[in-house]
Amino acid sequence: MYDIQGSLEGALGVVRLNREHKSNLLTPGFTKQVARGVETMYIDHSVSVIYLGAAEGQHFSSGTDFRTMLRYKAEQQHEKLADFMADVFKLQASFAKINKPIMTVAPGHCFNSGLGLLAASSYPTICYNTRVAFNECTFGFTPHAGSTYYAQRLPGDFGTFLVLTGTPISGMDAIRLGLADALVERPKGYEGDVAAIVRAMEPWALPDARREHGLGAAAHRDAEIYDTHYETEAAFRAWQNDEVLEGEVNEFRRRVRHQAHGELFVDPRDRRADPLAQADLEFRGMLRQHNRDNYGMGNDRGYFDHKHTNFNQFATVQGWVRTHTGDEYTEDLVKSLLQHQQLIDRCFWPDSVEHIMENLRRETSPIAKDFLSRMESNSMTSMKIALKMLRQARNMCFGQVLKMELNVALNKVMDEDFELGVKQVLMKPKATKIDTINGQR
Repeated sequence: MYDIQGSLEGALGVVRLNREHKSNLLTPGFTKQVARGVETMYIDHSVSVIYLGAAEGQHFSSGTDFRTMLRYKAEQQHEKLADFMADVFKLQASFAKINKPIMTVAPGHCFNSGLGLLAASSYPTICYNTRVAFNECTFGFTPHAGSTYYAQRLPGDFGTFLVLTGTPISGMDAIRLGLADALVERPKGYEGDVAAIVRAMEPWALPDARREHGLGAAAHRDAEIYDTHYETEAAFRAWQNDEVLEGEVNEFRRRVRHQAHGELFVDPRDRRADPLAQADLEFRGMLRQHNRDNYGMGNDRGYFDHKHTNFNQFATVQGWVRTHTGDEYTEDLVKSLLQHQQLIDRCFWPDSVEHIMENLRRETSPIAKDFLSRMESNSMTSMKIALKMLRQARNMCFGQVLKMELNVALNKVMDEDFELGVKQVLMKPKATKIDTINGQR
């Protein structure tokens, strides 16, 4: 049985996480496999949309495997520990850099770095049973894998509340907070529906290898543009410019006869010689047609006198998938934690953990007592570090946040608080509190 399952369904590249018996924990080996699976779909020119989900539709990911980190620490394998943490952060960065829409469907558990993967996707999707949480402080660690970046940008001080208490929220709350965009009722097998939706897109929005009518249709359509007769002097000058491309048109037709594989618009770093010529021809044709329609004369330059037009395939495909996927749902406002938004903003605004806890003690609401109890069960050191990271992340870009979190994580893992938290919370799920260290909780 493979930990990662991959398949092509038309122009949809499917990557399934298949370690649900371990809640898809990101172990050192599994992290590399996830990165390899997504990267494979990214470099495949026949793939327009990447679909990431759980094989059985039970749990997406419970996040980083902190028990393996603790074992590396105990065995003094510091290089392996550093490499593992670097791979986790590189996986997050790769999701943000990939220039293809990634639809991530996250059922069940979606914690810490697993939630980071969901939030970094261009189209994050959740299910009815989804539970998301920034839960690092509950076992003596600090936010990592982009947690502070996403938490700090939530409405009000809700992100501070989630990080310091480790409280899990429902998938519908995640949508209202902006951590997810849509809900899927039945995640298992949903990739088949998405593949059909992608297949139904307009042919020009998909790679040429997937076009219904083949490359010949594109050549014929462009030839019609070049054979058009014009009467005005400006149009005649544009026609003269068109003759310059006669050699390129012939070269394009030669490639069509040889059934060359090409693609309209791809990342320039991924372009090869064959699709480059075709892409250039298509792009120049679009620029000319735009100028003729709007300004009365054509121009084949990338920048022209009046306006610069570019075709954004990412936005086109992304918009199509967003419009035609996802199920309708009814929000349960009674169980939603967002009904306590005012209380959370009133209590979690300070820059001091002690001040926040004092604010909670003044509240008479039972939910405030529950929040206070959660914070008292967490590591005080972890919460103080996490709060400072959250405040610093306000004015940082994503790359700077990842660097900050990685530096803090590599230092925090050597702390006794982390070792105690993993043993009491993760290795013994029934444990409720972290013992005090140096007189602090």
